[in-house]
Amino acid sequence: MKLDYKSSSLVILGGWNSNIFTPEWIYNNFSETEFITEQNPEESVNKKIGNFLFNIQKNLSINYAPITIELNRINIEYSGTQLIIQLSDSDDFSILERFTQTLLNLVSSTPLTAFGINFIFSKSRDTEQYLPISQIKDIFNINQCKFLGQDIDYEKYNFVTTLDSHKINVYVDINHLHEDYEINLNFHFEVNSTSDILSIIKDNPISELKQKSSNLINRL
Repeated sequence: MKLDYKSSSLVILGGWNSNIFTPEWIYNNFSETEFITEQNPEESVNKKIGNFLFNIQKNLSINYAPITIELNRINIEYSGTQLIIQLSDSDDFSILERFTQTLLNLVSSTPLTAFGINFIFSKSRDTEQYLPISQIKDIFNINQCKFLGQDIDYEKYNFVTTLDSHKINVYVDINHLHEDYEINLNFHFEVNSTSDILSIIKDNPISELKQKSSNLINRL
């Protein structure tokens, strides 16, 4: 199975201040970092501050609809209590670490409730052997699996396992129409503050968790 770097993400839940997710705030706090670079104007860019261009997408028709801001090698998506941080054009998860550490140090008073690290792997029946859910459960040593839904085109499952004392939520999405499937390994941490997440990242570098996840998936 192949790791989908762009779909993999860090997710932080908490009492976010929506005022920080603006081009002005991002520019004032990140303009001298690797995450903002000067770019040539593009049609998709709809905000310019100085020589820095921001691609911002916002659906104003729904309360707390996602706001997406594209930076250099990083995309951030904010929606109510949820912040998602993803790579845009890199396979280096240390970039996510550095951005998250920089952001959390800037908003240290924000009350947080949960932190998730998601590694999403995909596999196609056209090019690789396709495993039924029963074999996936056996490899992960799982007895119980929550069935999330099914129709003629797809099946969805969820179960919980552990890896080196880490709690992992595993989501399996089997698409019969496109003859492929996806496995999301979600490392879940309960937190209370930004310092909790900073400690988790320090003790569990994302690159190491990625390697552990890959080793586990390679058994499939």
